[in-house]
Amino acid sequence: MSTRQKWTIEKIMDVAANYETRSSWRKGHATTYNKAAMLGILEECCIHMTRKWGEWKYSKEQLHYHASQYDTLGDWCRHGNATYVFAKYKDKRNPGLMD
Repeated sequence: MSTRQKWTIEKIMDVAANYETRSSWRKGHATTYNKAAMLGILEECCIHMTRKWGEWKYSKEQLHYHASQYDTLGDWCRHGNATYVFAKYKDKRNPGLMD
């Protein structure tokens, strides 16, 4: 008879502390990663982790400047791909950036 592990918030955070990035945690211990997401504590567990993309390279003003160089969102995506990708990803965390 197997016993199931009861994952408390403290135990989940202890496991998360062993990883440097979200992706390494998700791959290395998916059970606790998913449980943290279900409990709504994912951000708290990942506060010590580095972002895979590092620190943001562009401020909101710089992204708006780059976007203004293109007539359409599609043109910005095709020709200014790096700034578009950063803006789109950052907008998921801070809605309204790409308005």
